Amino acid sequence: MSKLFFYTMVGVSLAQAQTSVQATPFTTNEVLASTSDAQQEFALDSIANLHQRNGELYNPQIAACIPGQEDVIFPKQQVWSRVQFSDLENRLDQAKSQHQSRQIQVGADLKRSFNPSNQSRQTAGVMLSIGQTNSTLDSNPSVLPNQNRISPEVQAQQQAVGVYYTHYTLNGEYVNTVAQWSQSTAKTTRDISVGSQKSNTLSASVQWGKPHKIRRSNWLLEPQVQVTVAHTQSQSGTGNASSLAASDLTLLRAKIGGRATWNGDVPELSSRLTIGESDWRPTTFYLAAYIAQDIVVSQASRAQLAAQDIELKQKPWLEWVAGVQQPIREGSYLYGQVVYQKSLSGGARQGLGGNIGLRVNW
Repeated sequence: MSKLFFYTMVGVSLAQAQTSVQATPFTTNEVLASTSDAQQEFALDSIANLHQRNGELYNPQIAACIPGQEDVIFPKQQVWSRVQFSDLENRLDQAKSQHQSRQIQVGADLKRSFNPSNQSRQTAGVMLSIGQTNSTLDSNPSVLPNQNRISPEVQAQQQAVGVYYTHYTLNGEYVNTVAQWSQSTAKTTRDISVGSQKSNTLSASVQWGKPHKIRRSNWLLEPQVQVTVAHTQSQSGTGNASSLAASDLTLLRAKIGGRATWNGDVPELSSRLTIGESDWRPTTFYLAAYIAQDIVVSQASRAQLAAQDIELKQKPWLEWVAGVQQPIREGSYLYGQVVYQKSLSGGARQGLGGNIGLRVNW
């Protein structure tokens, strides 16, 4: 489970660790639950969704482009980059888990095609991510008092590589698919010593959306559905973390919701042959809301907290999103969003995150 934030990971001093011995009782197996969850959250944040990664890619006012102008509206090349940050906290009866993480992601479209017969588009590309996560567990002393074990602390370096493919129709309907491999090397504080553990995650996602224009206004309503599956395999720990056993965890995450998007004005169809490319690029703002749910498909060698861990993962939560995209120069856009999430069943899950990105077309 996860707590993520944009700033660098918080360090814990030797004196702090020593004073936490009586107040934060955990075994090394419980550290395993934290490292597996941190790795999966990194993988899921890397995949994110289409608009988190790339910004807004559709405007109904320019979708019906005239023949010969496809290269202006749908350029042949596109690269993008974003900084993602997140801060997420989960509370159990026995403990509270926290993760703070950030990552940098870059991507490039390797193939972009336009079909003039039905005005559909296809985009395929590759993306790379590097990130850093700090994970901590704090116990509830009233439940687990006076145990002579210290609070686990996990610092992880993470990287990922993925591919994506998106098909767009003329009316803006799209299907976005992503496949990704990611790896995490975690340094685990145990008995005021450090060992390490490696985890590998294979993940895949399918997202569907279809915008609907609200009469003659600049607003769109877009229902969305996304399903992501992630399988994490953690190796046995090394060094002073050698008591960390190998484990597997397969998770399915489903989201359903929608966006309300406002696009700035662009010229009318009759004037498009005589205008410059900068006039085609509107400012975009959107609000979105989703219901999300994790389903644990399989798990092996999980920790003492696994029963509560899995119970928490089965509980749904809400996500609220606010995003904006602004053209900054010819062929370039600055985009970003803020995400707040809250458990539907009390305060078990709560978090704040977002990203800032740059997309360049030519």
